[in-house]
Amino acid sequence: IKTVRRGILNLYLGFVDNKATEPKAVAEHVLKPLIEDYLTDYKTNAAMFDEAKQPELLGLFAKTVEKLAMNKDTKPVIVSAIPVIFDHVFETTINAITKNMDNYPDLRLKFYSLLKIIFKYCFESILALNDAQTKMMVDSVIWAMRHLHSEVADLGMDIFLVMLVNYHTSVKCNHFFQNYM
Repeated sequence: IKTVRRGILNLYLGFVDNKATEPKAVAEHVLKPLIEDYLTDYKTNAAMFDEAKQPELLGLFAKTVEKLAMNKDTKPVIVSAIPVIFDHVFETTINAITKNMDNYPDLRLKFYSLLKIIFKYCFESILALNDAQTKMMVDSVIWAMRHLHSEVADLGMDIFLVMLVNYHTSVKCNHFFQNYM
């Protein structure tokens, strides 16, 4: 079943790549099924972690977020979907990748790539996080920066820089720096 799921995710990725000039098609035909089918499975099947948590899914979401966020007509769609994505992916993934520094290296890289894209293109959705979610997100970025694998550490540093720059110019600037830095 893992191979079939991976094949379906690759088909979705091909669709997202080929519909680069049609972000509305990506929003209508890819985003909803991914959230309803794959993310629900991702969050609820902790017992079958290897089956449900495929790095390809996070890579597909990273590509989808980037495509939709770069278009003024579809950006509101993806910004409104980020809290759902965050709810289904963040805590589950963090719990898996922080247990040990060596398990799930591809998942770890795709997760932080997705987080970097969200910070870069959909920062307004980060501002909507509650304090507990923001703390978890900041802790995960700090954890990435301290990681032994250079790719993860570099992604963590990149995210940290984007995070600082974005928060510095946001309405939550004082709150963020007083509470998390």
